[in-house]
Amino acid sequence: MFNVFILFAEFFMLIGQIYAIVFEMCKQLIFPVKRKSVQGKKVLITGAGGCIGRELAIKFSRLGATIIVLDRNKHKGEETVAQVRQRGGIAFFFEVDVSNYAWVGDALDKVYQTVGPVDIAINNAGILNARPITRLSEEMVAETIKVNLLGQMWVTKQILPRMVAEKQGHIVAIASNSAIFGKTFLTDYSSSKAGVIGFMSALEEELRYEKKDYIKLTTICPAAIDTGLSAAVETRFPRLLPILNVQKAADIMIENILREEPFVIMPLGYKILYYILRNLPYKIEILVRDFIGNTVEAKPCD
Repeated sequence: MFNVFILFAEFFMLIGQIYAIVFEMCKQLIFPVKRKSVQGKKVLITGAGGCIGRELAIKFSRLGATIIVLDRNKHKGEETVAQVRQRGGIAFFFEVDVSNYAWVGDALDKVYQTVGPVDIAINNAGILNARPITRLSEEMVAETIKVNLLGQMWVTKQILPRMVAEKQGHIVAIASNSAIFGKTFLTDYSSSKAGVIGFMSALEEELRYEKKDYIKLTTICPAAIDTGLSAAVETRFPRLLPILNVQKAADIMIENILREEPFVIMPLGYKILYYILRNLPYKIEILVRDFIGNTVEAKPCD
């Protein structure tokens, strides 16, 4: 009897907590969460030699952050550093292949010795093949998983203890909405990014369980971005479900990072679509997807 009483007490406590959270969410619609400052903070970005990584580096630098560029392409990484410095910012480059666990460890050792503790780590490095699965070699699939998924895990695994030692930190994972919706010719890419979402979700639970949730986590699932990695086909409703340019995409990402949003689907149209589709029967979901358009063009044969 006593156990039943405890169960009911916990249930009503849960209901009260849910109402409190809903109230807080409604309040935030009127009074948005204040953006945290990155003035004087150190922001590490993997794959910062590429389009999105470089734009994030430049924009975070404008906000007063010191930028740590990690990339396996030395020329592109140093070019990002040069562009940040040309604008009056502070930036450092460290060459690393995030799929190589030992190399990641060595690079982070150098970062902490040279620049100091990292405040925000953005796992952005990624590759994309955009081919039918029948035209993907074993090596291509393995490389996609190693860079897109294992790369994020290796960086996180080795930077997390350092952040815990500092009692603060923020880890950001760039996933993709192709991990949520699925898109043609992105089987390997979608799989790797779905793994990122699962990894970050499990890590969040792990940190809460270990009372280390002072480490903030943000998972970002952007729609197609015009980076040249693939030829995304516009939907029938480009105003609602657009292909983002690099500048706009970086702005949305930074806004959500500074507000410490835990899970982000961007832009807004795709977030709305996600919550609609997840509650529809499968066959109706397929009809809706076909109606709006949801595909990527395959790259030509080599």
